Amino acid sequence: MNNQVKLLRTFVWRRLDQPGHDICRLFRMADGWRLTGIAVFFEAGHAYDLAYEVTVDKRWNTRSATVAGHSGGKPIELKFHPADGKLWQVGTDQAPMTTECLDIDLGFTPATNMVAIRRRTSDWSRS
Repeated sequence: MNNQVKLLRTFVWRRLDQPGHDICRLFRMADGWRLTGIAVFFEAGHAYDLAYEVTVDKRWNTRSATVAGHSGGKPIELKFHPADGKLWQVGTDQAPMTTECLDIDLGFTPATNMVAIRRRTSDWSRS
């Protein structure tokens, strides 16, 4: 595959526990995969709109993740990436509670569950 990015799937979820929706797209890239999406939901008295992107390599190992949007009226912008293979960094700060974590699990979307699941299967690698 050359440097093209290919859209493979689009997923849409509706929250059942409270008002909210999520749309996610899965892209195949020459060097791995990319999930992009946006979640819009209401929780703890606040409205959220959170756009996210997670990139993984060909073996579904997470390389980076970003989250940007709003919580209530407050802007949110977070960038995650693995540092030295054992710790994650949020921006330029190390996050010690992430020691030896393989993935980013963005709890507001089911999309990031796909990373660990797909790492254990080969179904998507043939797409």
